[in-house]
Parts: sequence; structure tokens; C-alpha cells
Amino acid sequence: MCIKLSVSNCDLVNHLVDVCTTIYLPKCSLRCPYCFNLDVVDGKNLKNYTERTLTEEIINSKQKNFVITGGEALFDFSVFKLIIKIINKTNPESIQVNTNMMHPNELLWFVENVDNPLVAFDLKADLSDYYKLNPIFADTKKRFLQSLNILKINKKLKEIQCRTTLSNYVSEDTLLEMPKLLTGFGENFTWSLQDLEPKKIYSKAKVESFMRKIKSGYGIKVLHNGE
Repeated sequence: MCIKLSVSNCDLVNHLVDVCTTIYLPKCSLRCPYCFNLDVVDGKNLKNYTERTLTEEIINSKQKNFVITGGEALFDFSVFKLIIKIINKTNPESIQVNTNMMHPNELLWFVENVDNPLVAFDLKADLSDYYKLNPIFADTKKRFLQSLNILKINKKLKEIQCRTTLSNYVSEDTLLEMPKLLTGFGENFTWSLQDLEPKKIYSKAKVESFMRKIKSGYGIKVLHNGE
């Protein structure tokens, strides 16, 4: 079996709490115009692995924390499960999946079958506007809400983070409505707002004002560009 992906060892950015090895998978169920990893989605500059060579790469990384991302990590589920099997050979301290929430059944398998799971998920727009992101599914709102419920009721998750890119798809009204979706998580939950580079949609002062409203109104821990 030939697997096309990219492996980044000693990654200081992607994991929610620690240094990690990050595995990038191609393909995605959304097509966001501002995609940060378009080369990955399209499969460009990725390397071909066999199960044996990927196992060697992961074991030789000497890492104990892993992130599977993309693209969409859960898009090709057979590849995803193979990677989990390989990672488990290292006795990992944690495995994190980054997801767009369009694959609830696969997400459920992950949180139920992986020890010490972490999840970072995207909330990109008002759920009624997801059709603007060119999804391959028609029932995007249903899929997102199913995935959200899975994360809220699961007690195994060590860390959960929602990530919202402050793009043209996120109006001020949308920002004020989004927290209603994000209530019901525990203390292990954070919401990270990320500026759209190089052109920022909102000023720093505007974002900070919004963050104060969310913290006082909903008690959600909100970060801006990771801080």
C-alpha cells in the first residue's frame, strides 16, 4: 500500500500542549478560499510511503505526542486508521486529530478507540453559510452538530480546541453567535481566534473587545493568535 503524506518531526506549533510529530494528509471535504495548506490538500510536495517506511519514520522520530492533520485528517479513513496503528507502536502519550467536523462517524471512532486523544476543530462560519466553503456534503450543519455533540459528551479527551479564522465568512454578528455553539465543554476547552494573513479583517482592539464579551458572557477561554 502506497501512502502519500508529509511528516514533520519536532513540531512546536500544531500540538495543543507539547512538542510533537505532525503527519499531514492530502484531500479535504471543504474548499476554503483562504486555505493555509492548499499544497497539502492537492497532494503537492508530499512523499510516498509504504507501511514499513512510515513505521520507521514515526518510530525514529522519538516523539511521544502526535498530530494528524491535513487537508482533512479523517477524509481517508483507512489511511487514518493505519496511521493510528503505527503510532500506537510507540506507546504515545497523546494523539491529536485536527478536523473540520464533517466526518462525525470517523471522529467517534477516534475518541472511543484512542488512548489520551486530543481534538482541534475548525468553526469557519455560521453553519448556514458552510455551503460557501464548497463542501462535498450537502448536510454540513448536521455533520458539524453531530461531531460537536460527540466532543461534548466524551470524557476521555484531554484537550479540545476550536479554531476560527477571522475571514470574510465571519461577520461581527457571527462572532457573537458562535459562542452559543461552544458552551457545554469543560475546563479543557479553548477557542482560538486566528487572524487571516496577510490582510487582517479585524483590528487587534476589535478582537480584544470581542474576547472580553465572550469571557464575561459565556466563561469560555478565548485566545487570539495562540495567546
